[in-house]
Amino acid sequence: MARPAVLAVNVQAPIITKPTGTRVRYVINGELEALTALHVGTGEARVFTALQTDSTDRPEVARLVRDHRSRPYLPGTTVKGLLRRVAEGLLARDAADALLGTIKAAGGGTMGSLLVRGAAESRSGDARGMPYSERLAEELGPGIFIAARTSIDRHEGTAAHNRLFFQEMVAPGARYRLSLLLEARARRTTRDSLDDAIAVLVELTGAAGWAIGKGQSEGQGRVRLDPKSVTIDEIVLDRNATLKSQSTQRWNANAAPRSALTAVPEEELILGCPGPFFIVDSSHVPQRGPDGEPTGPQVLAQRSGGGPLILGSSLLGVLRSRAAWLEALRFHREGDDRNADTIDDPDRAFASAATLTSIERLFGVTGFRGLIELRALEVLAGKTASFTSVKLDRFSGAPIDNGLFTTDAFVDTKLRVRLALTKRGDWPSEDDKSLFGRLIGDICANGIVLGHRGNAGFGWFTVEREVSHAA
Repeated sequence: MARPAVLAVNVQAPIITKPTGTRVRYVINGELEALTALHVGTGEARVFTALQTDSTDRPEVARLVRDHRSRPYLPGTTVKGLLRRVAEGLLARDAADALLGTIKAAGGGTMGSLLVRGAAESRSGDARGMPYSERLAEELGPGIFIAARTSIDRHEGTAAHNRLFFQEMVAPGARYRLSLLLEARARRTTRDSLDDAIAVLVELTGAAGWAIGKGQSEGQGRVRLDPKSVTIDEIVLDRNATLKSQSTQRWNANAAPRSALTAVPEEELILGCPGPFFIVDSSHVPQRGPDGEPTGPQVLAQRSGGGPLILGSSLLGVLRSRAAWLEALRFHREGDDRNADTIDDPDRAFASAATLTSIERLFGVTGFRGLIELRALEVLAGKTASFTSVKLDRFSGAPIDNGLFTTDAFVDTKLRVRLALTKRGDWPSEDDKSLFGRLIGDICANGIVLGHRGNAGFGWFTVEREVSHAA
């Protein structure tokens, strides 16, 4: 596996030349590790000629946010949003607002005691072997690859026709520098604010990490604070304009985060596929000899290092389809043969969580992030293997002369998956929890099919429950 990405924290304290009294500020340094590939985008797209095929227009690729060096960049708003999400689940509302500020509907608000700057990349991740990382290395830059995602038809559970999406991704192993500065404001003392900030940072040291950027519920962008990297410096400016700076011992590298702040049930599953499995690497261009015949595999599995590369969107799309089928089966048994769109409407416009079905609340719709969160997707095993097939004539069913093609796939693939049902306000409901439990029970009993060519026996996984934390 690639080394986790790390986000370094470094802050410069401003100098005040006319103090009216003693002022205390804290500079917090640390390193955030990106545990999975991440995408923090601009909302815009770019076009690569290399992605064009004979049958399609050049597809658009969602852009990453970059700095003046064209290196990936985490805006301060992204990091502050993560800190606020942790703070609101951990602290009292007034303490969270004092730490991170408030925004009022009329456009006003108050400034918090914690200042957050954007984080520029200081070291790239390891994207070797990932899609397009080599073919487009000069255009993408180091440590970046392009992820291709096929939309899953919600009713059939298969790849939707002509629905392929591309986005730039930062590979695990990237490092960023982040700046944090703490100074008490309003009625709270500096020590109170520091205690609250430390509590929030401790929560970020959890092994599963916290998600930022796009695809949070799908396991993308999970980052973790390395507790051993954190230092806190105290800067004091007294009435005599004397500036003193010294390290503090307030940080405890062994402090444990509170367990599952927002988790209701959590399931850790082991997925195993002894047979062939692959997800197509769309960047692969088959090599051909002088006679035009391929000299290597025509189809290549996307990979990270020596194992398969699997993004959480592949798993969540299949689970959504299975959950919709379970709901349809339940209604049918109750004599209610409702239309599939009333169970899971692809065009549902979000108004409130109460107007959504359990499927839509669990997996999300536009404007509402799903309650199911993929907290880990770890490849435990998988070795490459080549499979040669014969092309068949679609009309006669007979083999086509010289119609052999080779696929480089994986066998003996083993994955560890951690799924959590998170709490948000009054949700999940008892119906939501019931469906989540039935979904886990069904895939454990019947398995799941992932990747390409499932109709040809590829990607058939068994599922075993390794750890279960009930609500």
